[in-house]
Amino acid sequence: MLFRSSENFSDYAFTGTYPRIYDKQLQPTDWYPWYISSYIERDVWQIVGVKDLNKFQTFLKICAGRVGQLFNASAIANEIGVNYKTIKSWISILEATFIIFLLQPFHKNYNKRLTKSPKIYFYDTGLICSLLGIRSADELNYHYLKGEIFESLVISEMKKHIVNTNSHAGLYFWRDNTGHEIDCIIESGLHITAVEIKSSTTINTAFFNGLHYWQKLTDCSTDQLALVYGGIENQQWSKGRVFGWKNVPQILNG
Repeated sequence: MLFRSSENFSDYAFTGTYPRIYDKQLQPTDWYPWYISSYIERDVWQIVGVKDLNKFQTFLKICAGRVGQLFNASAIANEIGVNYKTIKSWISILEATFIIFLLQPFHKNYNKRLTKSPKIYFYDTGLICSLLGIRSADELNYHYLKGEIFESLVISEMKKHIVNTNSHAGLYFWRDNTGHEIDCIIESGLHITAVEIKSSTTINTAFFNGLHYWQKLTDCSTDQLALVYGGIENQQWSKGRVFGWKNVPQILNG
């Protein structure tokens, strides 16, 4: 993984994961705008024939601004001034071209009323930063969406690892109607792991609150609870396993 050479997740998240940036030693602020106009917008125009490129550009920025949040096609359609079917068409193309992915809610309700809408994430965080106008890793450190961008980074790395290892694990999130939430649920056969994701480089015991609620709800063991944080070292806590952001694949490897 490219992030093996990075110590600070903000540096890695801002630079992104496209090999060309590293091979040619390009500046993300120069390369991503070119990539968006030369490939993303062109590909979508060729596939679905976007009639109003300005609205599609607005759509891309709205998706970036809602990373880690529930995807609501109707709300986005109203905001841009297009119909619901147009948004569904655009989001399907972005999924098919591996720009974004929709994380579906976990299917087991444990006698709870659950959120049914998916969450929106990007495969590449450098692209998110470009669409949001973030100009440096330092700006990312102070951005109001820092936590959501970190969440997108962690979950996208999980998805990539699953594909690269030909694993059959499924990724979901869980949220009930009272506000309890688990950022990521890994389902591998009958084995389920709950993952909390925090961008902080230090660990607060409150980070385990959601995992503790999940444990009481499901009666799972602490080995099935994981916390990913913005530091780089794994730690052993009685409340669950703790992983540095560079060690995300270890969660999937058991």
